[in-house]
Amino acid sequence: AEPLYRRALKGQEEALGPAHPNTLATLGGLAILLKKQAKYDEAEALYREVLAGYTAHYGESNVGSRAIICRTVSR
Repeated sequence: AEPLYRRALKGQEEALGPAHPNTLATLGGLAILLKKQAKYDEAEALYREVLAGYTAHYGESNVGSRAIICRTVSR
């Protein structure tokens, strides 16, 4: 699944840009997968990237932004 996520992410970044909500959602999905694979450092870095993107796009009080914060702090 990881190679498929990475391929989809690359396509979305090229087509939509790295800050587009759909791209961020895919990045978040990859972060979840990496966390399940116990690749915690890489997952955390992606969660932080998604959080920064969601916060910039929607604001800190957005439900999506808060969910990313919860995922980032819970191992």
